[in-house]
Amino acid sequence: MRRSLPSICPQEAGACVNGTYAVSIHLRIPGSAGRRRAGAHSADGDPAVKVVWKRFWLLASGIWALVCLPNAFAILAFSEGEGAKALQPIVLTLDVPALAYAALWRHFRPRST
Repeated sequence: MRRSLPSICPQEAGACVNGTYAVSIHLRIPGSAGRRRAGAHSADGDPAVKVVWKRFWLLASGIWALVCLPNAFAILAFSEGEGAKALQPIVLTLDVPALAYAALWRHFRPRST
């Protein structure tokens, strides 16, 4: 399926003021008409928002793991007999993304009206 680009619809030129014309340009994005009510703010039933927050969570969790796990492995590799100190970064590597997912899911879950 081929997507079309937003079309620019110039309205008629306004009155000439000081030798310049005022032109208003309205962007019409195909397929967006009627999708949202005026003033509506919510992710209720909008699958695009659901995909975006899950992708953001996945990216943030990956970055979080790339920061925390080398810290834990460095503690295990270079601290003799202090393996218990590596437990905290390992637990944080697992718990923080899980709590973030739960918070985002709660915020973006479909609300029944």
